[in-house]
Amino acid sequence: LLSSAPGLVALHWGPHAESPTTLTYVARWSSDESRQAFFHTRSPSWHSSFSEHLSSLVVLESSASPQDAVPALEAPCTEIFVSYGAENDFLEKRLQPFVQAVTGANPPGLVGAYAGEFVAVRQFGVPPPKPKIAVMLLGWNSREDHDAQKQEGKVIANNIHLIRSGRESASGFHVNFTKRV
Repeated sequence: LLSSAPGLVALHWGPHAESPTTLTYVARWSSDESRQAFFHTRSPSWHSSFSEHLSSLVVLESSASPQDAVPALEAPCTEIFVSYGAENDFLEKRLQPFVQAVTGANPPGLVGAYAGEFVAVRQFGVPPPKPKIAVMLLGWNSREDHDAQKQEGKVIANNIHLIRSGRESASGFHVNFTKRV
């Protein structure tokens, strides 16, 4: 049912490398109107068809962004960093400067990057995530390319201080997405 939703451009999905029983799905839409119509429908059919075999689910909706998430989503390995309970200026003062530092250094293996704000629109089996939610996607050729940039003197190690505060909690994981059109 999800893959046949009007206006769906692509569905990216895959297990977390760190926890293979946890899946992440990312839906890309042709327009804000299509996305809004899907997320805010009162019909339970999409929810039940999508979640009938899941123990928990959190659906996040992104705010409009001029950035293109496609290169990061279509990279062989996507690092996803989610900040919960972020300060009001976390995206502008912390997450975007971090992403700009990483992309500006053009490290080997970096394919693409995205940062944006999200809102929880549905969930079950878990408490609602604490707003404000900011998400970063870094697309890499491999997890090893990402790990190399965390070493002392490398771009992630040199800038990680930007995103270590200004939020209540965070989660980070890697996904090798499969794309369905």
